[in-house]
Amino acid sequence: LVHEILSWYTNLGYEYTVVDGPFKASRGHLRLQPIYEGTIVQWTLEYELGGFAAGLRESSTRRRLENEFEDSLKRLKRLIEATGIRMNED
Repeated sequence: LVHEILSWYTNLGYEYTVVDGPFKASRGHLRLQPIYEGTIVQWTLEYELGGFAAGLRESSTRRRLENEFEDSLKRLKRLIEATGIRMNED
């Protein structure tokens, strides 16, 4: 997939769209919220499938994306924990 960053919010996250992939339209958001215990990461993707039989692929696409998001967030968590980095109010 090829992503285009639409908006960048330093220390808060970003918005993006998928410009080369299976979607007719898409908009994703990755948001970071610092809390005392660490950081809350919220990742959302709104999309519309393109192509023939897009409606028939919706259920399997949603499951695949949910699994990919979960795996990616777990990898991110492991990476951050391995470095010892913690977000704080600064």
